[in-house]
Order: sequence, then structure tokens, then C-alpha cells
Amino acid sequence: MALAASGAWAQSKTTAALSGVVTGPDGAALPGATVQISSPSLIGGARVDQTDAHGDFRFPEVAPGIYNVEVSLEGFRSVRFEGVTLAVGATTGLPVKLELAEISETLVVSAEAAVIDPSSSGTTTNLNSDYLQNLPTARFQPDVLNYAPGINQSVAYGASDSAIAYQLDGVDTSDPEGGTAWSFVNYNIVEEVQLVGLGAPAEYGSFTGVVFNSVTKSGGNQFKGLVDFLYINDSLVDEFSGAEFEGLNPRTEKFIDTTAQIGGPLAQDKLWFFLSGQYYKEDSTFGGPVRSEESPRIFGKLTLQANDSNNVEGWVEWDRYDIVGRGGDAVTPLEATVTEDAPEYVWNLSWRSMLSADTIFNLSYGGYDGYYYLDPQNGYDVAGRYDGATGLYSTNSNYYYLADRQRNQVNASISHYADDFLQGDHDFKFGMELERSTLRSRYGFPTGVWFYDNYGYAYDDPGTPEEYDGVYYTQGYYNYSYDLQGTIERGTAYVQDSWKLSPGFTLNVGVRFEINQGTVPGEGKVFDNSAIAPRVGFAWDATGDGKTVIKAHWGRFFEKFVATQFYYADPNAYTPLEFRNIYPSGYVEDLGQAAADTVVLDQDLDQPYMDQYTIGFDRELPGGVTLSFTYINRKKQDFIETVSRDGLFVPVTGVIEETGRRATLFDYLNPEDDVLAYRNVPELYREYEGYMLVANRRLRDNWQMLFSYVYSKTRGNVDNLSFSGTYGADNPGNWLNTPNSLVFADGKPTYDPTHQVKLQGTYMIPKLDLSLSGNYTFNTGDTYNIRSRCLLVDGECYDFNQGTVRVFGEPRGIRRLDDKSELDLRVEWFKDLGDADGRLGLFLADFAGSGVVPSLHTFRIKSFLQAQCAGVTNAGLVMTRLNGELCRFLPDDEIAMCLYARWDPDRS
Repeated sequence: MALAASGAWAQSKTTAALSGVVTGPDGAALPGATVQISSPSLIGGARVDQTDAHGDFRFPEVAPGIYNVEVSLEGFRSVRFEGVTLAVGATTGLPVKLELAEISETLVVSAEAAVIDPSSSGTTTNLNSDYLQNLPTARFQPDVLNYAPGINQSVAYGASDSAIAYQLDGVDTSDPEGGTAWSFVNYNIVEEVQLVGLGAPAEYGSFTGVVFNSVTKSGGNQFKGLVDFLYINDSLVDEFSGAEFEGLNPRTEKFIDTTAQIGGPLAQDKLWFFLSGQYYKEDSTFGGPVRSEESPRIFGKLTLQANDSNNVEGWVEWDRYDIVGRGGDAVTPLEATVTEDAPEYVWNLSWRSMLSADTIFNLSYGGYDGYYYLDPQNGYDVAGRYDGATGLYSTNSNYYYLADRQRNQVNASISHYADDFLQGDHDFKFGMELERSTLRSRYGFPTGVWFYDNYGYAYDDPGTPEEYDGVYYTQGYYNYSYDLQGTIERGTAYVQDSWKLSPGFTLNVGVRFEINQGTVPGEGKVFDNSAIAPRVGFAWDATGDGKTVIKAHWGRFFEKFVATQFYYADPNAYTPLEFRNIYPSGYVEDLGQAAADTVVLDQDLDQPYMDQYTIGFDRELPGGVTLSFTYINRKKQDFIETVSRDGLFVPVTGVIEETGRRATLFDYLNPEDDVLAYRNVPELYREYEGYMLVANRRLRDNWQMLFSYVYSKTRGNVDNLSFSGTYGADNPGNWLNTPNSLVFADGKPTYDPTHQVKLQGTYMIPKLDLSLSGNYTFNTGDTYNIRSRCLLVDGECYDFNQGTVRVFGEPRGIRRLDDKSELDLRVEWFKDLGDADGRLGLFLADFAGSGVVPSLHTFRIKSFLQAQCAGVTNAGLVMTRLNGELCRFLPDDEIAMCLYARWDPDRS
């Protein structure tokens, strides 16, 4: 039997829905038929509905899962559908045809696994428990979105990682400072993941990438549990061979990830519970001290079916993310690292009420309270040091960072189904969101100073009478710190309608209205704007059987409101940096201080937005395979940046030393007196165009598959990083303080994979008790370009008034790193143990991976070379900035390959 879908808003961000029509042998509608659904996921027992005068039945707002559906009517042969899959956020339609009763036996039909939604204008991705538990993945919950089509390194369809709306059970849990992921829950508590963005209705907002919604597991009428244990030690880890790559990969000394969880009934069909505990520990090195991480997590959830019409669900998680030796490597001993201390509570409470057969009310409240502290290893009373002669850090970390966060959000909605109303059937949804988040981020130096020993050479020591004695001196950096605080208050209202104009054509319209306000201490409300986001789309069931759908959608999507859009405007947040040279005699030379930037918010700002249109085609193929093609076009505008308000700039034309390209840069005459202002910069933009092909088959007959190919191009003059001081990014920073940042800025951003290929699947061999799973990914290499500090004017590097000027030496992203491919394999032996299922497996990560890619963003300056090295391993992103003596030239004498890199997977 074919599965189709209708009634687009009959489900929420955590539930599913089922609808359909019952007809007789002649195709005529059959009113009065009894339809019953049942599932282990459905609390409160089986649900029953009767078809109306048109033969229609509806089961809105039910738990996602595997269902049996039985349809009966006197005088007709009953039919039972087994294995009907209801997915999160989707309404599955089931056409039922009853035959005249010649025998009393019930006809049993196995439902097809493929699901196409003929009423939806969008393209969504659902990764269910079969996918999450079988495939070889890193098992880090925020990374799951990277297994979806079109998403790589948490960048979705040309956006940045801060453009993702990270949700747990439909409530946003993103960091209110910059929008990146904050809460890291246990991978094993996730039942299903839903990614919405392409053609999203008005219910979804505060993103320009995708909405990444993780739905948590619940208990049931039967007691069920899980014990999961993963283990790695140094003998199970391979590394690059050869002296050339020695130390490039982080080495895992020990890795333990274990989970124990249980769920079941406290009262049958009335009250369920689910408990989970995780202990995660990893010891790793990068040629230096051991980096030791411990992350315990405890999760508890209750589900109450108060009566036939009301359901209440609530959960809370406590977790810690503690690291000793963070930042350690071959030049940073344990004493110079930081210790991470990051506990939090995360919670969610929801209430769903069936006000009538056609009207549903939903209310949910979620949030978190926690902090993330990077404390110096040797405390706050010892200054950190760096030795320019040896390249070694010592005595203590040279910085601390303290981040406090609290987020609270309330979502409410009313859905109403109206049939035969205003030229068709309507599925209305009215909703609102309220958010209040507070944050504080502090940064500074232990004791208020750190020292750069052997910083420079002087011909004499001013503190001694001798002349021309030649000494190396220390430079001290004093007093710099910041204390940024902010409060975010956001209100959102939306209305949407899925208007079924005919049995095969649905028009989806909606509008979303947002109000954003931001306050800082001592200044009160400094940010206040509003935004309206219209959405419109259609879906056409071309063949009338739910197997072929043509669809299109246009919508405006506003970026999430974050504190970086306003909190620099706190005039008391920064303490300026002071410079002093310290000579061996003890003589201290005061060099003055860097002027602290004055940042103001002196005009109304518009919220950054993205206009998106998509065109899609879905087709159900034999064997339960769904084929989907989507064309994607996006353009993001109205970026907010801090820019010079009163700056005096003089154009200087010359030649970039490294590339020989002519360029006009700007001499900044008054940086000490200038004021920086938050502005919508009309010149800034980023565009994305993509073609996405997806073939999906859910687990059935012992195998599952998800294949995707995406051809895309991203262009713009802002990079798709969440934070960047030199490339531009989605979050405001100091990038655009002068016009020099726009020189050669137009081009390809860092993440611009022309080709993306993903193939994931599982094949089970019951006779051998074996399960084989694989995950293959291929991405075109990231882009980079040479940067320079030297503009040649009359053969000499021009001396700019503002000091060193670092600019692009050629168009953005003109060069590419090598393509990246990775193959992960998982082989498991499973055994039925009666009431339990035992599995023993081997997981081969990055089995054929490209490993570390060792050159990125290189530039040459006079007699030495500096490089920024980056590489991707299965453990995280490798990034650092190195002096030339740690690099060597490749044959073209322009690119450096670093023989050493810092591994810091904790940074976004």
C-alpha cells in the first residue's frame, strides 16, 4: 500500500500525525468506518476514530513510531496495516480501500517504508533511531546534523554554524551570545532527529541555515533498557607514518563512553518514566601533556496521560564538561594550559491538550542554566609567559575566560482543522514564542599581565650605564580585559495555513512577526527592532496517488537574535591594553596603551535576513525507496557589523608583495579618536545556489540506505564562519573597522564544497547474526587565499598610521585545499538473549580518510613566513598560528606546510 500525507499542521515539533480516506470497491467514500491505531510509542492505549461523510479520518498529535492501523466497517472485509511509520513533524496519509465481505478474515498488509508528503512545500530530513544506533558515527549529539544531505562542518547550504537553530524537543538551546551549540546531551537519549530549513513554514524561525531538532526518548508500557560501552586505547589507534607527519594527529590514549538507561511504566498507559546515565572519559595528547576530559550526564523524563485529552511531559538533564590540560601541545606544558569547568542543567516541560477533535493546544517551556569557565592551570596569582627564543609557553596560562549563560523560552500554539471552509480544507496554526536569555563573558590575564620573553633585541639596556651592550628584552602586556554582559528578550507570533484547494493541490502560506530587544548594564535597552517574514509555497500531487509530488516555496528567514549584535555597545566593558618593555636590569619602558574601541548603537538596525526559494520533485520508487531532487537558491543580506563612524581614510595604491596584484588600501588617520558604530552594511552579502539529489530507504527487510549528492556554489564578501576577526562572519566583530577588509573580499567563502557525496547504510545478515554499516563522505576541499602585510609603494612596504595592516592579497577563496573523503565502518555481532539483544562490535573510524590537510591561509612577509595551519581529523578541527621556523616551503615557494599544529576540538 502506498503511503502519502496530508494535513500539514496536524503535528508539532515532537509529534507526528496520521490521516487518510476510506473508499469502497467502486472508489466511493465510506462514512462511518472505524479506524483504530496502536503502537508501543502511544501512551493511553489505542486511539479510535470514525470516518466522516467524505470517508476521511485523522489522528493528529500522536507520538512518532511504528503503528498498526486497523479499519473495519460492517459488510466489508477488515484490513490491518502493520509497520506504518510516523515520523516527527510529518503527517502520513493512508489511503484505504475496503472490499465486500466474502470472508470474515482480516486482510493484513505490510506498509511500505517510503513516505512522501504530497501537501508539504518543503524538503526535510529525518534521521530515526534505526539510523542513529546502527551507523558508525562519532556519537556526539550536535554533530549528527553533519550526516544529513548538504551539511558539512555544521555549515548548511552556504550559511555558518551559528546560523543553525539547535533545538531539543522543539525548544531552542543555542548559545545566546553567538548562536552556536551550547547544550551537549547524551547521544543515546535521542530518538529521532529532524532537520527543517528548505521550504520551512512560518512556525520555524531564528535561523538562516537549518533547524536541528533532537527529539528525546520516552518510556513505555514495557520495561526496556540499554547498556552501551565503547572503548579505545592507544593500541587501537593508527597514526600517519613517517617523520614528516609526526605529531600532526592527536593521539588517543584512552577513550571510554558508557551509557546505562531504563524506561517503563509507573502506571500502564498512564505514567511512563525514562532514566539515562552516561560516563564519558577521554585522555589524549598532541605531543605534550595529556588532555583529560570527563563528562558525566544524567537524564530523567516523565510522561503523563492525565486523561483522554491531556498529555504532560517533562525532563531534566544535569551534565558536566570538565577538561584538564586544555590547549596542551608540544610547546605548551600542563602548567600553561587551562582547566575547563562547565556544568549545566537543561530542562523541558510540555503540555498538549485536545480541545476538540479538530483543535489542539500546545504549550512548552525549556531552557538551561550553566557556565563554561577556562581557569588558568596555576591559578590567578601567577602570570603566564612565552619565550620567543624557544617558542615555549611556561609558568601559567596567559589568559582566562569565564562564560555564564541562562536561557528561558516558552512556545505556545493552537492548531485548528476546518474542512469545507472557504473553497477547500484548511489546517490553521497560530503560535507564539517568548525568550529571555542572560549572558556574561569575561576575559583577561592572570595577575593582569603576561610576558613575552626574548621579544626583541636592543643595542643597550637603558637601566645600565654601559652603551651598546646588546640585550634581549621582555615585552609585557598589562591590564587588558573585558566583561561583556547582555540580556536578550524576544517575542514572536506566527500564523500559517495549509490550504487544500483540491485533492491533489495544496497551497501553504504563512507569516512570522518578531520583536527583538537587547539591554546592557548601565545603558538599559540599546537594541530594539522588529521583522516580518512572509512564506508561500505549493505542493502538487501530480499522479494523484501520493507517489509523485512537484513543489516550490519562497520565504524570508531572519537570523537569530544574539548578543553580539549589541553588547559591544557597553562603554564600561573593556579595559585597554598597556605595553611595556622590561630590560634585564629591571628597567621598565612604558610604551603607552592601545586605545579601547568606543562602540555605539546610534541608529535603528534591521535584523539580518535570508531570502530563499526552492523547487522540488519527489518520487516513490519500487522497493520502498524515495527519490528527491531540490533546487536551492539563497541570498543573505543586512549583515550587522561595527564600522568606522568618524574615520578619516586616505587611499594608498600599490602592489601586494606576495601576489603582485595592484590594490588600493586606506591609511587610517584617526584610530584613537574614531567611534565604531553598529550598522547594517548594504555592501555585505552571501549567496548560495545548490542542486540536491537524495535517495532514501528506511530500515526494511534488513537493510537501509541514505544517499545524497549536492552540487553547489557559494559567493559573497563575508565568510561563512560564526566568528572571525579577519574574514568577516555572521557575528559582528572588528573585521570591518576599516575599508581595507573589503579589498579582494568578494569570492568564495571558506566552506564552499562544489561537490558533496554521502552514502550511509546498514545491511543485516540474520543467519550469521551480523550487522554491517558504513558511512562514506566526500567533499571538495575548503578554500583559502594568500594574505599580506605589505603593500609595496615605490618598492618599500608602506608604513600605515594605524600600524600593521593585514589584507587579502588575492580574491577570497581563489585557492583550494585537497578534496576530503572519509570512510567509517562498523561491524557488529548480535545475539538474541531472550528478553534482551546483545551486540558486540568493531568501529573503524576514518578508515580511508584524508586525515590532516596541512596548509591553509598562507602568506609570506620579507625574510620569514607565517602560516595558519588547519586540518580535519575524526576528533576535531586542528588550528593554530605558527612562526616560519616551524614550517617548510613547498616547491612553489609560496605555500608553507606546517609540521606542527595545535589540536583544540573544544572551540567551535
